[in-house]
Amino acid sequence: MEIRVACPFCAKPQAVDLALAGRRRRCNDCGTVTRSPQPPAAAPRPRLRPAPASPPEPAVDEPYGLMDEPEPAPRGPPARK
Repeated sequence: MEIRVACPFCAKPQAVDLALAGRRRRCNDCGTVTRSPQPPAAAPRPRLRPAPASPPEPAVDEPYGLMDEPEPAPRGPPARK
């Protein structure tokens, strides 16, 4: 990328590579030695709001954890005798 600048002596617009930002350079038209400007600061990133906390699960008075097990699958028709 490049930074667009103007020479402070002759006011000619020039492009300066970002790798040379902050270094001394010579104007291509008049030969004046100047320092290249620093690249513009990046815009601050907007802060994201944290996701709302999910409501706590209701407390179940089930000390043995029987409600955690799935119900058994229904069996087929009763066997004939």
